[in-house]
Amino acid sequence: MPQIIHQQILYEIANLGQVNDLLRLDAAPRDVKWSSRDGFYVENLLLVDCDTLEDVFSVLNEGGKNRKVKNIQLHLI
Repeated sequence: MPQIIHQQILYEIANLGQVNDLLRLDAAPRDVKWSSRDGFYVENLLLVDCDTLEDVFSVLNEGGKNRKVKNIQLHLI
């Protein structure tokens, strides 16, 4: 059995605290939740096991392609 070197969850936080799972495109936006035991968390995000460094970069690349919220330019007055 290969040794897992890394596990990844990729998400973005959109307006009003909704979370988009960047590795599961068919999932509806999820809400950030709080518990005194676990702190802030989001349920049911896809966790990907990566056996190699190439797997890590592949997952990062795929998640980056699936972003819905684009970079925001800050306008200072």
